[in-house]
Amino acid sequence: MRKPALMSRALIIALTSMLIAPTSSFAANNTDKLAVAQGKVSYTVYEPIPMSSFAMNGMGLVPCRLFPQKSPMIVSSYGGSESGIGLKQSPGDKDCTGGDTAPVLEKIKVHGVLATVKIYCLTTCPASRFPFVGGEIDMVLPATAHFGSTYIVVGSQAVVTLAQLIAFAQGLVPALGKD
Repeated sequence: MRKPALMSRALIIALTSMLIAPTSSFAANNTDKLAVAQGKVSYTVYEPIPMSSFAMNGMGLVPCRLFPQKSPMIVSSYGGSESGIGLKQSPGDKDCTGGDTAPVLEKIKVHGVLATVKIYCLTTCPASRFPFVGGEIDMVLPATAHFGSTYIVVGSQAVVTLAQLIAFAQGLVPALGKD
């Protein structure tokens, strides 16, 4: 049976970061990895504040498959295979993985911008199902003094609660500090 298209988006985030992680030539320190990545893209690179259960375990630069002439997207994974969060960053005007049809659960504010919370159900389902089916938060964070705006997708397949995913999204800060 074919998996629903909306599940493929989260799988792209998780699987791509796991496949790229072993071949990445970034420095050992996560901030160093992100600083190197910042030098290769035109948009602001974000990193989450440290969360004990969601340490970075993989990161890589991936060509923007829908807009290959744009800066590459940064795909990273946090946590473990059973309870993990994927973070995808791309130029603010482009979603490199393409849209999906996941139902919108709610709109929230993250860093002063309106973010969309989606749940991976075929039809609308309650927030209480989030830890069982997973979902994502999509947003565009504004440009900083030196870099452009960033389209961000923070997603999980399951086990992660909606509150944990929101805390992760709200904890994103520019990797190079205030520029």
